[in-house]
Amino acid sequence: MRLLSMILVIMLISGGAGAQNDKLPLETVKSIATEALPVFSELVTKDNFEAMGFESLDDVKNVTLSDAEPPLQVFMVRLDHLKEYRAGDDVNPLLTGGGLAYYPVTINGQVAAAVGVEKMNEKWEATSVGDAALIKMFTSVRRESMDSTRLDANAYFVVWVAALNLHFVAYRADNSLMLIPVQDDDAYEFRSGEAMPAERVFEIILPAAQAHDGSPG
Repeated sequence: MRLLSMILVIMLISGGAGAQNDKLPLETVKSIATEALPVFSELVTKDNFEAMGFESLDDVKNVTLSDAEPPLQVFMVRLDHLKEYRAGDDVNPLLTGGGLAYYPVTINGQVAAAVGVEKMNEKWEATSVGDAALIKMFTSVRRESMDSTRLDANAYFVVWVAALNLHFVAYRADNSLMLIPVQDDDAYEFRSGEAMPAERVFEIILPAAQAHDGSPG
């Protein structure tokens, strides 16, 4: 699925994107996202407010960040790495990046859109606003999972297999990486909200990855 409502261009794969074990600096990211909120008032218009995730143009005046909806850090799974994966391999090295996070923007406690915060040249900065469809799926899946796992919201992150247009909300349980599809996908028999071990997910999508010629989707 494409990134929707993108206003500023972001570089999701870059040399400065960070490493898998990079811990998200929550306070820094929150401060940057807070400073970016006024950008909404400048970019949201009567022609795009719905695409940006708002029910009315006036909603933009009430946007805020909520501690109940912390940012989701994004890790990538590169196509070339996935093609080399074999059953039984450690899945953790497949996750790269970590230098991008989506901070949910709320209105009256409801997630409406997101501020994208990215690590550029060792410095975190806001690089996008909008992404309403994605962030609503991410946060909805996270909340549903929290009800069963009892994990804190900060325990969750996003795994993106860009070449196959697949997004997962992820968490770790008993030293295992679990991936939750954010959409139903009949091609892989994925069901939104159903957590699966990452090993199983990668085994399922491996044939599609191996058949992929590497060209943009």
